[in-house]
Amino acid sequence: IIGLENIQPNEPYIVTPNHVNMLDPFIYQGYFPYLLRGLEKKENFKIPIWGQWMRAVGQIEVDRENPKKAAQSMREVARVLREERTSVMVAPEGTRTPNGRLQPFKRGPFKTAAEAGVRILPMCCKGLYDINRKGDWRVKPGHLDIIFGKPLGPPNHSLESQKNIITELRRWMLEQLGEQDAYPEATSKHLASSFD
Repeated sequence: IIGLENIQPNEPYIVTPNHVNMLDPFIYQGYFPYLLRGLEKKENFKIPIWGQWMRAVGQIEVDRENPKKAAQSMREVARVLREERTSVMVAPEGTRTPNGRLQPFKRGPFKTAAEAGVRILPMCCKGLYDINRKGDWRVKPGHLDIIFGKPLGPPNHSLESQKNIITELRRWMLEQLGEQDAYPEATSKHLASSFD
């Protein structure tokens, strides 16, 4: 684990990890040194045992197919940050990578950070795709590096402010992963919509 010194104990963040596989929430929340809630798609709450675990640890349900309900979930994230002073994990890619590469970022976490007045805490896990990947239930042994970067922001409500933080976060994550950006134009395309 690298960069724990970048986390202030009494400051709530939107924690923004790369989204690799089904193990993400267990690993990310398990190694975060303080209480951390997460945003989770509603379908996962129906999975036996897993769904019960998610409710028990306070995961926030999001309906990705319904923009109105998704926006309500992001407002709940902002409330948790402001009122409970608890960090919330929101993957900026919005879904698991199908190919191991960092996917385009969506604007939701950055808009919510502006609404709640909190900073973005960069988080990256390297090596997780080799252990398990989307569509495969097998889990292989391997080595993980969990890296926390220096907090960014907070962004304000302007598109320009949020775009600058998205660009900085993406550059940092690609550097940690040792990748070139495979989707430079796709991320910019997502910035105009409210939840995406």
